[in-house]
Amino acid sequence: MNLLTLTPSQVERNRHLLLKFIRQHGDNRITRRAVHWLKTVRLDPREDGTRILVALDEKKLVGLFAVAAYGLKEAFLVIHRDCRSMGMGRQLSEAMQQLLPKLYVRVALDHAASLRCFMHSGFVGVKLFDGPTGKPTLYLAAGEWSKADLAGCSSESGISDQDDLFAKSIRLP
Repeated sequence: MNLLTLTPSQVERNRHLLLKFIRQHGDNRITRRAVHWLKTVRLDPREDGTRILVALDEKKLVGLFAVAAYGLKEAFLVIHRDCRSMGMGRQLSEAMQQLLPKLYVRVALDHAASLRCFMHSGFVGVKLFDGPTGKPTLYLAAGEWSKADLAGCSSESGISDQDDLFAKSIRLP
C-alpha cells in the first residue's frame, strides 16, 4: 500500500473519484458540509493545515483522509469496506500527523471504530458537544494542539462551551 499526499492538480483531476469513493464507502457518516467542501475546495499549497492524503493498493483507492485548517474546518477519514480492521485508518492518521504539526477530528460517540482508530494513533479527547445530527460528538486532537484553537472556532463547527474536557483529556489505556 502506498500513501500519497495529493497535489492541487491531482485533486482537480480525481475529484469525481474521491467523491464517488466517499459515497460508496463513507457509510453516510460524512457530513454534507464535508462533501460540499471536497466538491469545491481549491487546494492552495500555501494554505496551512489543509491536506488530502490517500491510500492506494496498486492503483486502487482504498483510503482517504482529508483535512482543512488542521481539522478545525473539516476532517474526515474513509476506508474501503474491504480494507477495514486492517490498520489502514491508523496508518493514514499517523501519516497525516507527520504532515501537520497539529490535527483535530470530530467523531460521533456511537462510532466506536473511528474513536478507537484515532485514540490508538495518539489523539486525545478534548471537547464534547452535540454534533450536526444532534448526536454526542467528541473533538479529538493530536500534536501541538491548544485550547485556544478550539475557542476560536465558530458555532458552525459544532463547538460549545458545555462539557469542557480539557481539564481531564481522556486516553485509551
